Amino acid sequence: MSPVQSQGQCGSCWAFASVAAVESLQCIKNGQSEINKYSEQQLVGCDSQNMGCGGGAPVYAYEYIQKNGLCSESAYPYTSSNGGGVSCSASCSKSQTGITGYERINEGDEAGLVDALKSQPVVVAVASGNAAWKQYTGGVMTTCETTQVDHAVLVVGYDDNTFKVRNSWGENWERLGM
Repeated sequence: MSPVQSQGQCGSCWAFASVAAVESLQCIKNGQSEINKYSEQQLVGCDSQNMGCGGGAPVYAYEYIQKNGLCSESAYPYTSSNGGGVSCSASCSKSQTGITGYERINEGDEAGLVDALKSQPVVVAVASGNAAWKQYTGGVMTTCETTQVDHAVLVVGYDDNTFKVRNSWGENWERLGM
């Protein structure tokens, strides 16, 4: 798995979660020892179905990736951490990622989520606009003060009672972003 990153002040969690899922799945399916690091900035700037730093939906990101491929992160680095204006300049060479579709897991379908996690990480939407997420310092999060989903994260593991998530709020968000 690639290092945890920070989306900064840009509402680009949807891009970070989607790209991390693609990178991880590609690594798993191809048996790679090193991960191909792709550009979140390309999605933020070029995916016209999403709203750049104003938010977005992973399903539209996957559709963009299937149609256009992705540039490497080194060729198109992330520059939107200040949340400012974003434009598309993806003149770099784009790679096809091998992603041919996506599947939705219905809200509340924990068995479906666990089943999917047996073969790959899964992007989920969470209600993060509350103290439980903003002031998280470790352990198992057990409270949910709101049901308004507003943030995309990548679920990377589970056990009998918990799901482990990878966030895009940087390495300082509890245990290196996870």
